[in-house]
Amino acid sequence: MIKMLKEKIIEYFKSGEKEHEQFTIGAEFEHFIVDKRNLKTIAFHEANGIESLLQELSKKGWQENREGEYLIGLNKDGTTITLEPGCQFELSVKNSKTIKKIESVYLDFLKDVFPILEERDQLMLAVGYQPASKIVEIQFNPKKRYQYMARYLKDRGKYAHNMMKGTAATQLTIDYAHQDDFRKKFQVAYALSPVMSALFDNSPIFEGEIYQQFCLRRKIWNQCDDQRCVITDIMKKDFGYDDYAEFLMKSPPIFIKDGDGYVYTADKTLAEIYQQRPIDTADIEHAVTMVFPDIRLKKFIEIRMADALPYPLNMAYLAFWKGLLYSQENLDALYEFTMTITQEDISKANEDIIKEGMNTKLGQGTLRDLAKDLFFMASNYINPNEAHYLQPLEAIIFKDIIPKEITKKHLMEYKG
Repeated sequence: MIKMLKEKIIEYFKSGEKEHEQFTIGAEFEHFIVDKRNLKTIAFHEANGIESLLQELSKKGWQENREGEYLIGLNKDGTTITLEPGCQFELSVKNSKTIKKIESVYLDFLKDVFPILEERDQLMLAVGYQPASKIVEIQFNPKKRYQYMARYLKDRGKYAHNMMKGTAATQLTIDYAHQDDFRKKFQVAYALSPVMSALFDNSPIFEGEIYQQFCLRRKIWNQCDDQRCVITDIMKKDFGYDDYAEFLMKSPPIFIKDGDGYVYTADKTLAEIYQQRPIDTADIEHAVTMVFPDIRLKKFIEIRMADALPYPLNMAYLAFWKGLLYSQENLDALYEFTMTITQEDISKANEDIIKEGMNTKLGQGTLRDLAKDLFFMASNYINPNEAHYLQPLEAIIFKDIIPKEITKKHLMEYKG
């Protein structure tokens, strides 16, 4: 049964393979909905709360998604609005060949939501950590999966609940053609995780106080749950679908679907649960969402290390990765770079960025040096029609300005 389980998971990954001509990118943009007066998180059930915000948006052509009696999400034309555990508002844009299409969907979303928030004296913030509410003050939304996750993760790591309720991210998805293409993109993305974490650091406040170090997201995820966040041997030369399947099988999915309900499975690993029972595609799709490494494999590769970013920096982030990973020349050159460093080098850099930020060493230079090289590489590949999306990166990379400093200035002026 274990062999059959692995084979089914590997087949699931293979089913995501696409021809190069069919490659697209997708994006997820997370935000905090806050009270304009004090920047505190708006709860699900309160007057003018998150559920009623979803109800108002449903009047603008969004279709409702319910869990029992609760309205917990919306969808329209393949784009979805979902809620993270602390009611972070997430917009998931379906995959597209162009950033322009993703930008258009995102701006239409802003046009829908901003007038409602204005009437309620509320704001939507694209920032990496909630700027006013403390974790104990933030309520979990009523989605059943988060009740199980909260129960399981509370004893796993110091900042597990901070991760769930206090963080917000910008994520993108990219396609792969075959296992070798998957390996290159997966390992390159992992090798670049320190520079991308430091470059797109947008968390100036932690638990109501100015955060004096760098890369708060990294600090939180380092103390969340290693069993589901750390993939061993990720940089080995023959890393493939089989290795990721092994990682998945050794991780507890926390709960599984059973008929019309859920069953809490606690510490049981995926392999233990499905040793004596069949697994279907829906079960696998649940399992792949219950592991949290920086780079995650589904039927696409999901890149997850950047904080929530404001427009248009969020589009620059997408363009940056697109220019790096969808150019075969760039991908090959970056893959050669990964062969000069080890998983230990990358892990150390991901620790060092908390104190050193862009001055952290990786390979023969600093992350700042690497970021400059990456910018030129992306600029040389990107379609001329999309080159303007990279412009917001110039100040960050060449003038040593990181997003969290700009955000901190704005938040202090607002509170001031």
